[in-house]
Amino acid sequence: MEGPAHTRHTRGWIRAQVLDGEHGRLVHDPENPKEIAAAVDEMLGYEEMYEACGRNGRFRVAGNFLVFEEVRRWLEVLSRVGSRQAASEEDTQVA
Repeated sequence: MEGPAHTRHTRGWIRAQVLDGEHGRLVHDPENPKEIAAAVDEMLGYEEMYEACGRNGRFRVAGNFLVFEEVRRWLEVLSRVGSRQAASEEDTQVA
């Protein structure tokens, strides 16, 4: 059985990382044990949701938050910037 990635709160960057019900469950008040318990009970009560959130969370991390993916994105950005700069320099030389 694959478990969910998180049961967390909605403050800070976690909202960008975990979509409620897709990668785990979010709670509004991380200091409220009843709200946390209800979110955990819900996940444990629905095995399909529990497994899907765990699987989706792992795929989201692998595709968006690992250092290799970040490096790949930066290399793409630098490549586009370099291509634009080269094209701009060619236009300047022609003029």
